[in-house]
Amino acid sequence: MNSAAESLRKKGVIDFGPFDDVHLKVRPSEAFRIAISPTTNPLETLIVYFTVGLVIMDNRFSSDLHDFDRAIYESLEKGGMARAPGVILEPTEPGLSERVLKRLISLEERGLI
Repeated sequence: MNSAAESLRKKGVIDFGPFDDVHLKVRPSEAFRIAISPTTNPLETLIVYFTVGLVIMDNRFSSDLHDFDRAIYESLEKGGMARAPGVILEPTEPGLSERVLKRLISLEERGLI
């Protein structure tokens, strides 16, 4: 996990605070794009997921977390990380990632996150 966090730091996506807390150095929408990219390492996806999730919760937009969680889970599932034997998953929702991305951009444009 440390190497994934260090990789994201070198890419300029996150930075560490004085108490090893993690902060985004990019807009949440850009971090989300990185997280759902098929070329992103699954551990990097998880780090970005937690970091953006905290931004959403800190700004009191927890109603947006459900779709955000599902979009990240779908991304991990496509990469093979979220699959568990014998688990039946909900069908994917077409356009979910795009909808979440548009919502993040909208919140950013209004200065809410």
